[in-house]
Amino acid sequence: MKEFDDWIPPLIPEDEYELKFEGYTTGFLFGRTPKLILDFKIISSNEHFGTKITSYYNVQRIIGKPGKNGNFKVGWSSRFAREFMSLFNTRVTRLDRFPMSRFERSILIGKTKTVKKSANQKNLPSVAQYSVVNELVKLKEI
Repeated sequence: MKEFDDWIPPLIPEDEYELKFEGYTTGFLFGRTPKLILDFKIISSNEHFGTKITSYYNVQRIIGKPGKNGNFKVGWSSRFAREFMSLFNTRVTRLDRFPMSRFERSILIGKTKTVKKSANQKNLPSVAQYSVVNELVKLKEI
């Protein structure tokens, strides 16, 4: 499972940023919800260059042992499946097999959002808020 204790999520302005894919992990958030976690670094030429930021996706199930490069299955109408197909202009034929290497060869444009509520929908104090990648919008033309 991804170690959350050694990393403090960033708080950056909501905007679009150029992102470099750093890897992915599968795991159970709060001990029960299966998640796919994509890690990125911001490569936009601004004060946030090099900042590590993540994107969290719901998955139907984790296949095998959760962890780095773990296997997973998503639903056809899931956010991950739709973003993947849109980004890479490809129709998937298996919802448990995504060529994640496609991310490694790409520069992505992602929109961030600030998480302002906890898992139980309570407001987070401003000092506990953090940023995540909310949407992978497109590939950057090189």
